[in-house]
Amino acid sequence: MSDPFEGRPFPRAVLIGAAVLISFVIAVAAFVRVTGIGRATLELAPQVTMRELRFEDIAEAKKRIYADKVVVAEVSEVSAPFIFGVLRAMQRQRKLLQVPFESPYLLSLRADGQLILEDPSVGERIDLRAFGPDNTKAFSALLTMPPLSPTSTSP
Repeated sequence: MSDPFEGRPFPRAVLIGAAVLISFVIAVAAFVRVTGIGRATLELAPQVTMRELRFEDIAEAKKRIYADKVVVAEVSEVSAPFIFGVLRAMQRQRKLLQVPFESPYLLSLRADGQLILEDPSVGERIDLRAFGPDNTKAFSALLTMPPLSPTSTSP
C-alpha cells in the first residue's frame, strides 16, 4: 500500500493558523497577568477564628508549637507527619526568599469551613481541606489547644 499523502506538503495555511492562535493565547495571558483585567479571583469567606502560630525546632524530628506566644504542643514527625510536610514546603519558600523561619504563620477558620494556613511573610496560602479530613484535623486542633504550661512563653 502506498501513502496517499506522500510527496504532498503539509498545508501552509494550517501552520500559519496554529502559530497565530498560539501567539494570541500567549498575548492574552500576558495581558491579564500584567494588568489584572479579566483575572478571576475568589473571595474568602469571613474569618470565624484565627491564631498566630510559630514553630521551633527542638530536636531532629521534633517541633514546639507556639500559639499567641505560649507553647501549645510539642510534636514529632512520627506523631504529626502532615504538619511536618506542610511546614517543610512552606519553609522551602521562605528559604528561597530569605525570610526568617521564626516569622509567624496564620491559621484561620472561615465561615464556609475553610481552614487556611497563611504565611504572610511570603504571601502563600494553603486551604488545608484539600488534603482530606484526617490531615485537616491535625491543624484544626491547633486553633483551640490550651497552653501546655502557664509559664511557657516564646523566646
